[in-house]
Amino acid sequence: MTIAISAREPCEFSPVDRRGLRAPFFLLFGDDGHFREAISNPFARGVADAPRGVAELLAAEGVDLLMAGHCGQGLHEALEAKSIAFVAARGKADTLMKQRAKGLAASGEGAPSAGAGP
Repeated sequence: MTIAISAREPCEFSPVDRRGLRAPFFLLFGDDGHFREAISNPFARGVADAPRGVAELLAAEGVDLLMAGHCGQGLHEALEAKSIAFVAARGKADTLMKQRAKGLAASGEGAPSAGAGP
């Protein structure tokens, strides 16, 4: 599983950006919680059809789950069309991944530990 987190900065310690669609960066993590890379979001600034573009960008990176502060209806629908789940989240990216890994180990399940839904 590959997890993307919307971020303000291109590093694993970045705060989660509240904007799922217009975040400047997406941080990619493996299911084990290890940081893989930061990718720039070319749709962060007023580009037409940004929801579809972001969903395609994340799908091309193999993303299964997007964690962000908010996900509007357009992005939510575009993510669903690419079979990418969304989980609302706050805090720092690395802390979220540590909490998620700890929660998965304790529960033995693959469910995210943050709140869900657009």
